[in-house]
Amino acid sequence: MCMSICIAGMHRSGTSMVARLLNICGLYLGEEEDIMKPQIDNPEGFWENNLFVEINDKILSSNGYGWDFPPANYVPNLQNVNVEIQNKAKILIESMKANAPWGWKDPRNSLNLSFWRELIPDLKVIVCLRNPLEVAMSLQKRGNNSYTFSFNLWYVYNKKILENIEKDKMIITHYDSFFINPVYEIKRLLNFSELNIDDDEKIVQACSSISGNLRHHFYSEIELSEAGASKELLELYNEMCRASGPVFNFSKIKDLHEKMLLLNDSKENLTNQSISVNINFTNERNALFKKAHCEGESRIVKGMTSIIIPVFNKIEYTKKCLQAIRKNTPEGKYEIIVINNASTDETGDFLKSLGDQVKVITNTKNMGFTLASNQGAKIAAGEFVLFLNNDTEPQKFWLESMFELMESDNKIGITGSRLIYPDGRLQEAGGIIFSDGSGWNYGRFDNPFNPKYNYVREVDYVSGASLMIRNSLLKQLNYFDEQYSPGYYEDTDLCFGARSLGYKVMYCPFSIVIHHEGISSGTDLKSGMKKFQLINKEKFVNKWKEDLRKQYLPDKSNIISASERNTKGNILIIDPFLPQFDRASGSLRLFTIIKILKEQNYHITYIARNGIGQQQYERILNFMGVEVYSTDPERLKKLGIYSSAKEINIGEILTARHYDIAILSFYEIAIYYLDIIRRFSPLTKIIIDTVDIHFVREIRMAETNNDKKLLKKAYKTKEDEISIYRKADALITVTEKDWDHIRKYLSGIKHFVIPNIHNISENYVDLDKRNGLLFIGNFNHPPNADAVFYFVDSIFPILKKKLPNITITIVGNNPPEDILKLQNENINVIGYVPSTEPYLKAARVSVAPLRYGAGMKGKIGEAMAYGLPVVTTSIGAEGMGLRDFETVMIADS
Repeated sequence: MCMSICIAGMHRSGTSMVARLLNICGLYLGEEEDIMKPQIDNPEGFWENNLFVEINDKILSSNGYGWDFPPANYVPNLQNVNVEIQNKAKILIESMKANAPWGWKDPRNSLNLSFWRELIPDLKVIVCLRNPLEVAMSLQKRGNNSYTFSFNLWYVYNKKILENIEKDKMIITHYDSFFINPVYEIKRLLNFSELNIDDDEKIVQACSSISGNLRHHFYSEIELSEAGASKELLELYNEMCRASGPVFNFSKIKDLHEKMLLLNDSKENLTNQSISVNINFTNERNALFKKAHCEGESRIVKGMTSIIIPVFNKIEYTKKCLQAIRKNTPEGKYEIIVINNASTDETGDFLKSLGDQVKVITNTKNMGFTLASNQGAKIAAGEFVLFLNNDTEPQKFWLESMFELMESDNKIGITGSRLIYPDGRLQEAGGIIFSDGSGWNYGRFDNPFNPKYNYVREVDYVSGASLMIRNSLLKQLNYFDEQYSPGYYEDTDLCFGARSLGYKVMYCPFSIVIHHEGISSGTDLKSGMKKFQLINKEKFVNKWKEDLRKQYLPDKSNIISASERNTKGNILIIDPFLPQFDRASGSLRLFTIIKILKEQNYHITYIARNGIGQQQYERILNFMGVEVYSTDPERLKKLGIYSSAKEINIGEILTARHYDIAILSFYEIAIYYLDIIRRFSPLTKIIIDTVDIHFVREIRMAETNNDKKLLKKAYKTKEDEISIYRKADALITVTEKDWDHIRKYLSGIKHFVIPNIHNISENYVDLDKRNGLLFIGNFNHPPNADAVFYFVDSIFPILKKKLPNITITIVGNNPPEDILKLQNENINVIGYVPSTEPYLKAARVSVAPLRYGAGMKGKIGEAMAYGLPVVTTSIGAEGMGLRDFETVMIADS
């Protein structure tokens, strides 16, 4: 765990906000009495430890400087800072260490970083970045400072930071990122700080503390230039923006600006009109709801959800439901509309006691679920309407997950939750409607977290116990069809109606809701509400008889096929790992292939031999609609790796549905799984994706290192590799050159070439704005480490003689210790980065000095996609059709 975090950045750039967020998530900032109190110009608090501020001030003042008169050339260190100040700093650091993880925030850290770095060698620095014009406006309001003064301060503070901290020891976070995607940005900082990124409750709490009131000014890059910012400042700001992570970009700021203006408009123009219901207007976003309700049904609040809850008695369940919503849903993202269906218990008094926390419609008689839901929906102001039973308990991220799915595709009209019984069994993972109109709760009573229920699917219907629909679509459908009153089949009818208008109905496994089924409606099909289940089925069949002819027959053998709509066929993919597309070019290629297959409406089942520690990729695949079995513990055991993962029943997977094709990545995966697939699914066509020809790479490696033992192993690999390829129905290679290495051994076997796949960047950076060399490579792949050592030992010294200031940046997953030790003033070892784009746009030349390998080199294709010149070897250029001095420069010495 990282023990010390320093938060730096120019004043008025969000350092206080970042400190508060990290403090919520577990970063110790000091004793309460040492933390600076809030003031008028910062009512949310400064979150500064006065003891650190005092030391920073003394370092500056003892040399004639101050926060507003920063040193241009003075670099504080242990040689020039007063010994008394040094001792105070050392004592303070020792006292903080007892409360690890710890840190401190002070914009003056930017000026004194060199001093603190000497005292704390492993110090990590979070750099808070904000548009200089916004900073200038804030400082002008605070102290009547001129733009020129503020711009100069901004430039010196940020320039000092970059001069005194290595890139791998700092992270830049842009102020606007917290208003675009706060969850992602907070997790990004927690990951860098090695704080707990899995404490969802604290992360939600942190997000909730980000107030729209913190966003005072909005200025574009163009406005910054027009305000008189120097060329040097603009270049520095752009450089830091590019390094500030994937959330921030200028294109999102206009949208953010418009949203915030809408908020301000709402606050300034609220009318005094009253409505006959209660609602909470305690923050800016709920103010939008108020404005919407005052102006009538035509006004919809984008990004908001109206939660509709009909209730009749059962007050204890209603209380639990509302408590769960408040606990597990970000404030300001929703309104609650409760329709009291003439309850005879204490429900009415309880709802009154909530005051303006909910909006309440009180009926004088029980209108039933269908009519009551429509009552609530007709006054809903949210972009989305979510129907929720009062006997439910929504879990963490239930609402955000459905919203995220809706936002991913404007043709998704309805989405529903994974419903779980209070005893932990699955109640429903999407619903099936058979040709006779009967329904089936898919997965009922099974383990709710079985992989077959963990992925997004298009389904026949989702239960009205937790159903989200676009408000515009709901109006187009004229709400629930009231012929189904008082209840049952109205949700199924709504889903069929949405589909008839070209929308999709999706099951969202990430939205988990506990449902006490039977509490709201009973369980006896012959009496009470439940009797309408049979009555309304006949109405439904009469209305949708033409569509029902296209449904599966009511047979248990059809359940798997009927559980997922609009699939063209089934494909099984098995790989050593989950597709870590941001760490290896081969994984990016596979991930892109999966995306293409999903766009073609294939069901994909993905098995990873070893997915330990790769949960984020599993979630991404699940969201794409891929069924994922993330680890095969039995296979790992044979490799000497022991895992607590649940055992995978390959036979059950292969017999549950017919797989048209199985794609096995790498020959060693095929050796283990090919015969199993033949046994359980003999009609499945098996394709081996070679990725690269392993024995060719190993022979080249042995010859390069003059290693006879390795050469012998390479020929054994060749024997195994060719043997398993002969059992396949077809092979995929990455290049035609790879096929040339093996075609003579594989007469009659079909062959396809699927190269690496890269998106072409449309945002080129002029070469005169680039500098330095760049090497990108996954260091789990042996040729990459060899290439770096070869370049540093044999090529780089020659370059330095001609270009003494030349630098090379080395980027890639899992660099070994020997690579990390190469770090010096000319060699910058970055390691893993979530996106290589900033580095590809900043470098002048990409180098790929590979001495051995096979297949297609992702680093070359990626560089070319960004318009970055490439110098490589003949091995690097192999199989890509590149021409020396035309598309690349090729040299082997």
